[in-house]
Amino acid sequence: MPKIVVTVLLLAITVLSIGMLTNVNMPLWRWGPIQAAIYGVAILVAGRPVWGRPSAALLLVLLAGICLFPFSTLLRLYGFVDLVALSYHIQEGVTADSLGVATKPMIVVASSLTFFALVVYHLGQIWHRPLSAAAVGTATLFLMNPLFGAAFDYFTVRAQPAHLTERITSPEIADVAAKPDIVIIYLEGLEQGYSDTEVFGEIYAPLRTLWPEATVFNNVRQVEGTGWSIAGMVASQCGLPLLPNGLNFRNMFVAQTEFITDHKCLGDILHERGYHSEYVVGGDAVFAGIRYFYGDHGFDRMTQLSDIEAAFPKEEVEAAFQDWVVDDQMVFDMARLRYLDARDAGGPIALVVETFGPHGPEHLLSRRCSETGKAELVGDMRPVVLCTAEDAVDFVRFVQQHDEGRDTVFVLLSDHLGHDPRLRSLMADQTRHNTAMIIAPDMSPQVVEKAGSMIDLFPTILEALGLATEDPRAGLGVSLLSDVPTLTEEFGVDGLNAQFRYDKSIRQAIWE
Repeated sequence: MPKIVVTVLLLAITVLSIGMLTNVNMPLWRWGPIQAAIYGVAILVAGRPVWGRPSAALLLVLLAGICLFPFSTLLRLYGFVDLVALSYHIQEGVTADSLGVATKPMIVVASSLTFFALVVYHLGQIWHRPLSAAAVGTATLFLMNPLFGAAFDYFTVRAQPAHLTERITSPEIADVAAKPDIVIIYLEGLEQGYSDTEVFGEIYAPLRTLWPEATVFNNVRQVEGTGWSIAGMVASQCGLPLLPNGLNFRNMFVAQTEFITDHKCLGDILHERGYHSEYVVGGDAVFAGIRYFYGDHGFDRMTQLSDIEAAFPKEEVEAAFQDWVVDDQMVFDMARLRYLDARDAGGPIALVVETFGPHGPEHLLSRRCSETGKAELVGDMRPVVLCTAEDAVDFVRFVQQHDEGRDTVFVLLSDHLGHDPRLRSLMADQTRHNTAMIIAPDMSPQVVEKAGSMIDLFPTILEALGLATEDPRAGLGVSLLSDVPTLTEEFGVDGLNAQFRYDKSIRQAIWE
C-alpha cells in the first residue's frame, strides 16, 4: 500500500513539473512549495526503498532535460517559443543582459526538471525498474519539448508567407476642419466577457448603460503582440502589434528609447492637427517604456504617480496607494483636473486615461468601494470590475457635463484581456473579447460584429474622428466600420498569431 501511495504522490509532482514546463501561467512561487511539500511527504512515507544506486539510464533523462531547457525557458520568457528571438541571440551572442532577463524563467525550468528527474529516479527504485522509468521519463521530456510545435509553425510561415510587411500602411488623413476632442479610456483587463450575466452577474452593467449611445464592437479578439498594457495601447494607436525587438519584449521596453518612430500613430496625427495631448496613469510612466512611446508620438504631457502625489493631500494619496499605483478613483479624479485645465487652455484636446483595477491575478479595489476606506488588493475580480466600470462611466458623464458645447469622441477599450488565470475556467477562449466602444457625434449607435483585433481600432478611431479617407487601412489595421476584411478575418486568430510570431520581416518593419 505505501508503494502505491508514494507512486501517486510522485506522479502528482510530475504533473506539476510538466505543467510548469509547458504552461506559462503556472508560477513557481505558487506551485514550487506544493511540489516540495508533496515530495517531502512521499520520501517520509516511502523510507529507504526510494534510495539506491542511480542507473546510468538516468543520463538519458538528463540529456532530454538539457534539450528541453532552452525551449521551455523561451516559452516562459515570451509566452511562446520565439525562434526569431533565438536566431537573434545566436547571431548577437548571449550577453549578461539576456541572461539577466531570462534568470527567472531559467530558475522555474531548472526547478521543474530537477523534480522530474528525482521522480524518475525514485520510481525506478521503488518498482525495481530503473531502465523502464528512465525510458518513460526520457520519452516524456522529448515529446513535450515545445520546440517541435514551434518549428512546425515557423517553417509553415516561411513556406507560406503572408507578406504582411507589404500591407503596413501609413494612414491617409482627410483634410477636414472639424477637430473634436477625444477621450480614450483604457480599462485595464476589463474585457467584454464580464458582460456575461450568467457568469458574472451585473458587474458590467455600468458600461452597458453607454451602449444605447455607442458603437459597440462585439468581436475584437486578442492576437499576438496585443496582450498587455503597452501592447494594447500601441496596437490601438498605431495599428501594429508590439513584437519583441531583441532583448526588449513585453514589459521590458523600458530600454526602448526610440519607440517605433518610423511609424505614424494617433498622437502624431493629432499633434500635426494642433491638438494638446495628455496621458494620465496612476503609476510611473517609465514602466514598460510608456513614457517613450507617448513622448515619441506627439503627446505634450504625461501625468503619472509623482504628479498625482503632488496634487492631492498626503493622507488621501496614502489611502489610495497600493503596491505601486494609486486606485482608479484617484486616477479619474486626476483626469478630471487635467481635462478642465486643458479645456480652459483652448484648442482641441486628446486625453488618454489608463486604469489598473481589474488587472489580475490580484485586483485593485478603489477606496470608495472598499469596506476599510482604503485601496485594497483583492482576489475577487467582481467588485473591482463593477467599481472601475462605475468610475469610467462617471468620468464620461463628467466630461459631457463640462465640455461647454465641444464635440467629444469617447473611446473605451480594455487594453487587453484579463490576466486572472481563473477566467480560463469561467470563459472559453473563443468567447473572450476586448471591450471596445466608441461614442462620437457623427456615429449612429450600433453593434458591429465584424471580427478584428486591437490593431483595427486605430483606423476605426480615425474614422470616428472624421479623418478617414476611402482607404480604411492604417498600420496593419482595417477600420471595423468598413467592408474590407481584417487580418483576423483573413487568417483567423491562430494563423495571424503564427505570422506575427515567426515572420522576422514583420519585426524588422516595425522596429527598423
